Amino acid sequence: MQVNRRRFMQYSACAAAGALLGCNSPKQPDEEAIAYQLTAAKKKFQLLPDRPATEGVGYLGGPPLRVLRAKQGQPLRVTLDNQLGEVTTIHWHGLRLPNPMDGVPYLTQEPTADGEKFVYEFTPPDAGSFWFHPHANSLQQAGRGLAGALIVEEPEPVGFDLDIPLIIKDWVIDEETGQFGELTTPRGASRAGTFGNVRTVNGEILPQYHLPAGGWVRLRLINVDVTRIYKVMMKGDDEAEAHIIAMDGMPLATPRPLGREPIGPGMRVDLAVHIPNRIGAQFWLENTSTSSPWKMVNFTAVTSLTPVATDRPKLPMNPIPAFDLQGAPVIPFRFDTGVGEGYLICGGSKTREYPVYWTVNNTSLPKTPVLAAPLETLKKGQTAIFELHNNTPHSHPIHLHGYSFTILESNKRKVDPYHADTVLLRPKERVKLAFLADNPGDWMYHCHIIEHQESGMSGHIRVV
Repeated sequence: MQVNRRRFMQYSACAAAGALLGCNSPKQPDEEAIAYQLTAAKKKFQLLPDRPATEGVGYLGGPPLRVLRAKQGQPLRVTLDNQLGEVTTIHWHGLRLPNPMDGVPYLTQEPTADGEKFVYEFTPPDAGSFWFHPHANSLQQAGRGLAGALIVEEPEPVGFDLDIPLIIKDWVIDEETGQFGELTTPRGASRAGTFGNVRTVNGEILPQYHLPAGGWVRLRLINVDVTRIYKVMMKGDDEAEAHIIAMDGMPLATPRPLGREPIGPGMRVDLAVHIPNRIGAQFWLENTSTSSPWKMVNFTAVTSLTPVATDRPKLPMNPIPAFDLQGAPVIPFRFDTGVGEGYLICGGSKTREYPVYWTVNNTSLPKTPVLAAPLETLKKGQTAIFELHNNTPHSHPIHLHGYSFTILESNKRKVDPYHADTVLLRPKERVKLAFLADNPGDWMYHCHIIEHQESGMSGHIRVV
């Protein structure tokens, strides 16, 4: 494959010009840090009507999945209070932050023990839709509800009439007892994953939202599911207009109409929706990833709110570092199947065994102290092009911690270059992505179908 340099350079020039003019740079307000406390503990969710509450885990207070709001360029301080009965951490998915704040046990921090606290402090450089979840016993903790959304607002309002996070998650629940079933099976882990059967948005089954007729609404679709790749479409009233304005929190240089958009675990899609100017108009988001599509969330146009925006609001670009592809090395990563057994040694002691179903560059999840050797080592300031090759019959959302990269091209689909932190690799697909290695540290690099991560498709890169 050849990088489409003209299209990429046009995109880079646009972003760089904005940065030089100062419109992309976050303000540095004098306010004190925005502060939260997140208590991780056992938590009950009323997911099924007329059934017993589901006993899971979560961050206490509020709905099943917490929503935190921060501001671009303003310090954020979050105190994790661990009352789970086991170790945990918080990974801030998609945030470009200092390595010690990334929340990966033994790689960036010691895990937070039961009864202890850990303070995460960083200043979000980017506005957008992000989320957070543990990286300790990830499948069980995140699968049972320990996750939430982090909305980083622009320094100045961008003009939407409403801003609504839509946190998407399926739950593996016995529909009679309301309790969790098995979150993983060998068949699921070695294929596309073990899917949930109770489908929610913001912790509710098919919630209903009333939106201002004639207004513009920002919908932030955040997939915190541990398995399912959704394919989302807008259905219903033909007057409802939806455009994708950001991917993984990063604004698109040119928004595009919402068609049938795949959203893998860990990925986010921001929509600008023009609400029909007709009272009672109804439309909905529908998942079409299976042979039996289902409605995810319903919307109705009402007069209870007065629209403010007249045209589609524009998002300011985030200050992603510009880079030059000239002479950048192309580094291959092959995502493949594997067979065997492995074990983890973390902190000097053997923690558990696991089956190996997946590999990255013919290696699986680390088997040596403090994780294995890095998959690749880059020098700070180096531009790198990663060529990802999916040699399996299944799709894999591949996530790189600590960075927002630029997806350049694919051998399977047309790509207009855009920034992201998670790329959905289709079966047999090759994708090229590039970034400037300006954030030192050891950064996890893995499939975000958590069963795949925990059975081999995981590693890290090092920037020195």
